[in-house]
Amino acid sequence: MIYVYNSFYQLFFLIIDEVLVPIACEDTVLVIRLCLTQYLTNLGVFDIDKTMLTKFASLEATGIFSVAQRVVSMVFLPVMAFLGAVYPRFVNLDNNGYFKSRRLAFRIIPIISAYSLVAVLTVWGFAPLLVGIIGEEFTDAVIAIRILGVLIIIQGLQYPFADALTGSGHQKIRTYGQISILILNIVMNLALIPNFGWVGAAWGSLISQLVFLIFLCLAPIILIRKKS
Repeated sequence: MIYVYNSFYQLFFLIIDEVLVPIACEDTVLVIRLCLTQYLTNLGVFDIDKTMLTKFASLEATGIFSVAQRVVSMVFLPVMAFLGAVYPRFVNLDNNGYFKSRRLAFRIIPIISAYSLVAVLTVWGFAPLLVGIIGEEFTDAVIAIRILGVLIIIQGLQYPFADALTGSGHQKIRTYGQISILILNIVMNLALIPNFGWVGAAWGSLISQLVFLIFLCLAPIILIRKKS
């Protein structure tokens, strides 16, 4: 499976670099890369989880997980809007571009972290009220919302470092990391969902996204070795 994924995305990037770059403007190529990145992010964080919950657990578990996922996604929207506005400043394609972009990431992380912390505390406090509006049959979604709410902090730390990679022309590293995390998430779901249902899917998401954050923090080591 890993070989198939890597071969597919190597071919995908070869087509972008060798076919699209000569005939398309740089912005068009960047948009294509960003669309792939967002698709992989959505697929890895929630879509795979819901699909596997339906197959290996129950529709009730899928419903509980889906409610929590939608709440977390809505709360995270302001962070995405902020990152979208800041993203042009991440674009640095010179030799030391990544490290310049990474410095920008460090500057905006306190802003994102402050919002994320307040958002998580708010989600934890208002989760029972939200579930009460949705319906009593989703009572367990309170716990699911509180567990997945931690993703707001984790992804808030992820995106600036990930955008630094994309903006400095190292999208391949970001995508390979996402592919690896997607595979890790699938493996963890196979191990956890049959026994723990949506709880297993939630913890699988948290652990895999935390591993991706560690990967992004180690990106400078990868780049230095690549250059040498």
